[in-house]
Amino acid sequence: MMTDTDKSIAIPQEVVENHILHGKTLVKSWREHLNMTKNEVAAKMGITQASFCQMENNPKSLRPSTLKRIADAMGIRWEQLEEE
Repeated sequence: MMTDTDKSIAIPQEVVENHILHGKTLVKSWREHLNMTKNEVAAKMGITQASFCQMENNPKSLRPSTLKRIADAMGIRWEQLEEE
């Protein structure tokens, strides 16, 4: 049975497929799912596109506080970006 908490951190099938089947990071999979450009996310975070690209390509090295900033810029919960 799914609780309200489970629903709020659910991940769409498209995001899961891009992450697992195509090897994309969760950050990139979410960004593409939300039809956002790297520039849009970077601008909302107040950083350069180059800095965001580094974060998007290497999310396992990011601190939770950075994941929270990325999630806020995308309008999702930071737990949805956690790589296993």
